[in-house]
Amino acid sequence: MAIQNTSLINTAFDTLKSPLLRATYLLELQGIDAFDEKDTQMDVGFLMSQIELRESLDAIKTTKDEMALDDFIVDITGKVAQNIEKIQHLFKVDEFNKIKNLVRELKFYTQLNTQANQLMDEWL
Repeated sequence: MAIQNTSLINTAFDTLKSPLLRATYLLELQGIDAFDEKDTQMDVGFLMSQIELRESLDAIKTTKDEMALDDFIVDITGKVAQNIEKIQHLFKVDEFNKIKNLVRELKFYTQLNTQANQLMDEWL
């Protein structure tokens, strides 16, 4: 029983600590699954942006340009921060469908940021 409670507490802590997990959980409380596999609707502009960002990271890997990677990380970190601010604002006005799309974008930016930082760590 104590192990289960410890696990539950750790999961709750991780959820509260992570803006992505926290927003996902708050949507779930509203009955919204941000990552419902049946709901594949995404903004075309964002999908194009995903492709461009992945191509940029691939080009940086190929050229091993540390300055470009550093700039890329700064840019993506900024996108994460902007996204979190938008989500916070939208929760205040109960715009749950918009939040759902932003949570999906936040997941992408967070994963891309992790990949870029891992690449930087490999190079150092």
